[in-house]
Amino acid sequence: MVTATYDMSNAGLKEITKVFEATALNHNLDDILDLAVKSAGRLMKADQCFLYLLNEKADELVLRAAESERNECLGEVKLALGEGITGWVAREKRPAVIPEHAYKDARFKLFHGLPEDRYEGFVSVPLLYKEKLVGVLNIQHKSPYRYKDDDVSILLMMAQMIAVAIENARLIRENKQMEDALGTRKVVERAKGILMKRMGLPENEAYTLMRKKSMDLRKPMKEIAEVIIQTEDMYL
Repeated sequence: MVTATYDMSNAGLKEITKVFEATALNHNLDDILDLAVKSAGRLMKADQCFLYLLNEKADELVLRAAESERNECLGEVKLALGEGITGWVAREKRPAVIPEHAYKDARFKLFHGLPEDRYEGFVSVPLLYKEKLVGVLNIQHKSPYRYKDDDVSILLMMAQMIAVAIENARLIRENKQMEDALGTRKVVERAKGILMKRMGLPENEAYTLMRKKSMDLRKPMKEIAEVIIQTEDMYL
């Protein structure tokens, strides 16, 4: 018999406000994932909360954050779209709400090492960004739990906000990587030009020389290039 219930209208709004304020200021992906499971766990008074991110290249879900005693599974647990309740939610892009006997659900699948224990209550919601699947957020309760429609609605609102924060963090990281790559290219090109001029080397040999020095010293190519530029600047 489902007995537990919780009115979280005010608590839900407070948690969503916290998530919004925190993610607006912090674009670190790991911090966002940690905040997500903690906030969702508090929101639903969960016994366990897990967040899976979609690895688009491998077309699989990877456990990336947990509010649980089983944090050793992070990064290790992977499942395909459609596998288990979590995979079903990812594939269908819609929530699964199971108030009791979640382990008896036809979609349930027990994976070795997968944190889908024989808990009773289970809510799984997709993290969507403009209809694009970002991941899945799971809430679990040890005992049967009555999930009201408002509960799920607020959790979906939070999930959408988290998805936006994750995508923003990824975009910022990708832009930073592109900027770093462009900066490295410019430095390497300048250093290569110096070697070509000072040593009379053709372009490919100048580049090969820097790459060899980088490998021998086990230092980034950019660092080798910067030393060449600094040495040249000393004689200007």
